[in-house]
Amino acid sequence: MQRLTGRITVREILLANDNWRRFREEYRGRIRPAVVENIRRMLACRTPELGFHLYRCPEDGTERVVPHSCKSRMCSSCGKVAADAWSQAVLNETLDVEYHHLVFSVPWQFRALTLANRGPMLDILFRSAAAAILEWCAKYRGLTPGLIEVLHTFGSDLKFHPHVHVIVTAGGLSLDGTRWEALRGGYLMPEAGLKKRWRYQVTTRVGAALRAGEITMPTQRSGERLPWGVVLAAVLKLVWYVMIGTALKEIGFAVSYIGRYTRRPVIAEARILRFDEKWVIFRYKDYAAGGVQAIKKLPVFEFIARLIRHIPDKHFRMVRHYGLFATRVRGERLPHARALLGQAEPERLAPPTWRERWERRTGTDPLACPRCGREMVLVEYCFGPHAVLYARLGLERGQRIPYADTG
Repeated sequence: MQRLTGRITVREILLANDNWRRFREEYRGRIRPAVVENIRRMLACRTPELGFHLYRCPEDGTERVVPHSCKSRMCSSCGKVAADAWSQAVLNETLDVEYHHLVFSVPWQFRALTLANRGPMLDILFRSAAAAILEWCAKYRGLTPGLIEVLHTFGSDLKFHPHVHVIVTAGGLSLDGTRWEALRGGYLMPEAGLKKRWRYQVTTRVGAALRAGEITMPTQRSGERLPWGVVLAAVLKLVWYVMIGTALKEIGFAVSYIGRYTRRPVIAEARILRFDEKWVIFRYKDYAAGGVQAIKKLPVFEFIARLIRHIPDKHFRMVRHYGLFATRVRGERLPHARALLGQAEPERLAPPTWRERWERRTGTDPLACPRCGREMVLVEYCFGPHAVLYARLGLERGQRIPYADTG
């Protein structure tokens, strides 16, 4: 089997040649439960396995089956809907001020440590980035900004590369809470100083976590654990990467950009160029070569392994808020900041329903009877596998239901 043209989906790569089942057999006991559940739901998306809503025309009995979506971050269609909804929810809870987009990255020496201690290490990255910004703003500017942090664990070539995107207000509430302190001229803070603070926060917190037994050093091929002192000495000699973007007049583009992969697969399926029984070939940006387009060829199992490595554990929050936007204080501080800025409470916009999405894409109402035009009504729904529906629609098990937009 070989695909040279047309869109190649992650779903068909997993299903072809029984790849996902064989992958699970080969790595039995080493695949995280969150990965198994996400893939299970993605493969069942828009099939009777997840249930359906059945609508019927009250005039002539015409029926339409609307299958349930999987809500998995591995699903390209469901992921886009979730990412758009997340972006809108963020915009509902922000201030109409200038912002900066920052990126914090750790040296490669921390990647194995993070993989071996996934949850605690990613927590450390979140808290360290926030502390580096908040402490500087309090000490040198006398203010508390609002921060939205989004964790990405991947590079363009799907390697494990944990880094934190931060959207921060260009200014903040004064420490005494009496005024809004705006930062002028597109300048946020000195980049060199922020890099040192970032390095200090991460290394200090990692050392404390090791002493407390909350994390452990990864095992080397020799079977011995790599000494923390060796790693610490190496990373303290390095200049850690922190990017401070120019001031953003409005937050929408940055939110859309960093939120793109909060709910969506880590690779856009349009980047997959070719797939056969043994190899997957895809495009990526080679930042080491200046961001030029490059081609990567991976064995199918390695491609799958790289994809699932970036699925977060269940209940792990990939987006977090600090400063003025922290969940525990924003209910009080955001209205106060808006009052000082002379801004009205923003209109809360709800994400579109599946019916509205269908109408925008096709120009037709999915619940309008194709024969008489009357609105169809809900007559039945089911959550979970439904063998009767398979037979009724003439589908084989696992085959997707027609009318493929989701409810």
